[in-house]
Amino acid sequence: MSHPLTSIAYHVVSRIARDYGVKNGMWMSQAKKLCPNIIALPYQFDEYEIRSKMFYDTLLSMDIDSILPVSVDEALLDITTMCETDNSNIFDVVKSVKDQLDTLTCCTVSCGVGKNVLLAKLALREAKPDGVFVVPQGESEMMNFLDRVDVKQLPGMGRKLFTKFESLLPGKSDITLAALRAVGKMVLINTFGNKMGEKLYEYSRGIDNTSIDILGEPEKFLRKSISIDINWGIRFEKDSQVESFLFQLSKELNKRLLDAGMVGTLLTLKLAIRHPDSPVEPAKYMGMGKCTFLTKSARLGVCTREIGVISMELKFLLRFLNIKAKELRGIGISMTKLVPEDQAAAQYTNQMRLPFKFEGKNKATVLKDAPKVENILYQE
Repeated sequence: MSHPLTSIAYHVVSRIARDYGVKNGMWMSQAKKLCPNIIALPYQFDEYEIRSKMFYDTLLSMDIDSILPVSVDEALLDITTMCETDNSNIFDVVKSVKDQLDTLTCCTVSCGVGKNVLLAKLALREAKPDGVFVVPQGESEMMNFLDRVDVKQLPGMGRKLFTKFESLLPGKSDITLAALRAVGKMVLINTFGNKMGEKLYEYSRGIDNTSIDILGEPEKFLRKSISIDINWGIRFEKDSQVESFLFQLSKELNKRLLDAGMVGTLLTLKLAIRHPDSPVEPAKYMGMGKCTFLTKSARLGVCTREIGVISMELKFLLRFLNIKAKELRGIGISMTKLVPEDQAAAQYTNQMRLPFKFEGKNKATVLKDAPKVENILYQE
């Protein structure tokens, strides 16, 4: 899939094209050298929405225990009850689900099955492009499956993490979970940090305690942040233009917070600045090119999503960073420390208030009884 222009990059690449070496984000000219017969199709967003609704309506009509949407065409399901009540084996149950989705959506669906989220995601890779794969339930069979899995397939495994793996296990181009399992837990923690080191140690053994029970544990699925990132078409001549753009971003952030029913207390501004070695106009029209990044945050003191407050703080952060408007190539803003708006209102109502006014007392008595400033403790 791509925009109908001759020089733009491909954004979605089919598995057949990937076999030729074509990747997401690759220029068309480069892709055609690798795959001369490649065809660029335009986006069909209306169709995506229709098929996505069919996909989720079908899943919700089934006797599933819980569902966690991942994207418009991907979801995590707990089908424990379906497998227990159906006399067929797990493969047959999932194959039946796949067949229904194939027929209704007119799209090929792949299904991966495992006893936890990690194993299900790894199984999905085996099932693509149009099949069903079930990770064996037995301990030894499961370990045999994990032994040949490349660490690059693990959730959250990016280039930076893999670089650390290469330094940890030098001389190995393909690092499998069998190799990862041979590394001590403390070595992983010292290399990747407590949280990631612990997670990698468990992943190598097929352990994943991630929950997908939204109704049973709703607090685990609350939004932790809401962000807006613009990294294409950012070109300004004057600071006033940047400030006007930040005001528009403030309105959009307010809308997203309103839709989510959330407010926040920590606002962050992220700027992408043209690298000194990068040309003024990169190869990709109006793109970012090579950039350096600066980030600055502000604590708002109170939970809010007010446009005026957000806009004012963003302008302050922009002036503090003091970057020339012409050098900007990307702008991102985010609100974190989110809480539901009803909880924020309750917290505000329960805050202690200073007794500045007492009925039946004169001014002298009020001043005498008023607490001294040094005795007031503010807790955040």
